Amino acid sequence: MKFSQLNVGDHFRLDDEIYIKCTPLIANHATSGKPKMVARYLDVARVSQSGPRESAGLSTPIEALDFFVCALGLAIEGSPLSATAKALVAVEVNKAQAETLSRLV
Repeated sequence: MKFSQLNVGDHFRLDDEIYIKCTPLIANHATSGKPKMVARYLDVARVSQSGPRESAGLSTPIEALDFFVCALGLAIEGSPLSATAKALVAVEVNKAQAETLSRLV
């Protein structure tokens, strides 16, 4: 399937790595949280999320963090900020995510 066909929050495989779609063009590495720009036309393979899910759909702190960072990414993309400001904010969000992940794991 094409990257553009995934929903935000979907896990997928690209180049033998697992990512989570965060915005229409950005995905975060499932383990490191490092963001990657992904072309809409690229072929990817959706990966089912294993393990029991709670009613809210977020069964671990890492899943909750991923969801929150994805939501922030969408808010940044949809904001009236300049492209430069969006990029700066995204970098800071990703730094905060990496710091949080380092403290969770």
